[in-house]
Amino acid sequence: MKTVILGAGGHGRDVLVALRAHDERHGSRAFAGFIDDGDPHEERLARIGATHLGGSDVLEEHRGSAFVVGVGDPRLRALLAQRALEAGLLPTTIVHHQATIGADVVLGPGTVLCAGARLTTNVRTGLHVHVNINVTVAHDVVLGDYVTLNPQAAISGDVVVEAEATIGTGAVIRQGINIGQGAIVGAGAAVVHDVAAGTVVVGVPARRLRETQADRRLPEQLI
Repeated sequence: MKTVILGAGGHGRDVLVALRAHDERHGSRAFAGFIDDGDPHEERLARIGATHLGGSDVLEEHRGSAFVVGVGDPRLRALLAQRALEAGLLPTTIVHHQATIGADVVLGPGTVLCAGARLTTNVRTGLHVHVNINVTVAHDVVLGDYVTLNPQAAISGDVVVEAEATIGTGAVIRQGINIGQGAIVGAGAAVVHDVAAGTVVVGVPARRLRETQADRRLPEQLI
């Protein structure tokens, strides 16, 4: 089965690394190229042997292909996933061969585990969850639909991260914490209390910065 990646930016190219590593182990997919409505960096794509197939208007041409969304923003990932489903593409799950998964770990469709991801036991992920490089996820964690865990985040046991939440690079979540829907945890934050839905927390210990808005996201350097 051929696979397309929606999103040809840096995050999408990271996803391609995981896809190719998965194929080295399982040999089950052939990468067709990227679909992106923007203006991808063609030279960078060429250097990694990848092709820009066009924008979302070409999705119908790939009906029946597998897809994964290579976009870091959870809400945009949800939108693109819906477009792909409506066009007849099928979500696929990608696990880099250098990721480790323990007993009773259930990965939802579209989930991506990058190199060095560590999921221990009794973990559940929803739809299109992204677990980036060197992330640790301990026992009894639930990751909701479209959650993003950025590199080196550490999620302790019995944590619930609700749908469309983002955990920043190097952030640490204490055991038993609940991260509300759409919340953002800034890079390097240490979360020791529950985080309400739709809020941003930063710092050590993490404190609320402001409410998230549809047109006001936390600057990328902070996540």
